[in-house]
Amino acid sequence: MLHFIVDGYNLINKIPTIRNFSLQEKRLYLISLLEEFKRKISTRNKISIIFDGRNTLFSRKSLSRSIEVVFSRGEEADSLIKKLVRNSKNPGSLIVVTEDKSIISYVKNCGVSCKKSSEFLRELKKKVKRETSDIDDNFKISSSVAYQITEELRKIWEEKY
Repeated sequence: MLHFIVDGYNLINKIPTIRNFSLQEKRLYLISLLEEFKRKISTRNKISIIFDGRNTLFSRKSLSRSIEVVFSRGEEADSLIKKLVRNSKNPGSLIVVTEDKSIISYVKNCGVSCKKSSEFLRELKKKVKRETSDIDDNFKISSSVAYQITEELRKIWEEKY
């Protein structure tokens, strides 16, 4: 089992076609790509996306049920990524995705694999067969509408099951 630790904003900034999206829409787009990637490579693998800042709009569960989405909350995302690497019980299973030179240097010194965000994005595009330049119509709705839809589906699910 592999554990991908993704520097969220670093990877988002490598997707030029979502440049005009709101910050929340960029996050949702990236999460969607990574969920699809996980389904294609192995659902047993773990993916953690690390974002700077706080999540003020969505609950963690509504963002993704299959991917760990972490907000650094006052700590820099870079420091949090390094802490995850340092505290890992199985560093051989980790793959850190970033282009941040200080993270890459730290990760390699810990004996952990690292992929540059641009390289990972090319792999992601091949696996999910979705060109980032050909964005689905689903991502043209606002993040508040997406949240309302998610919450409504959760309520329906809870009522039925």
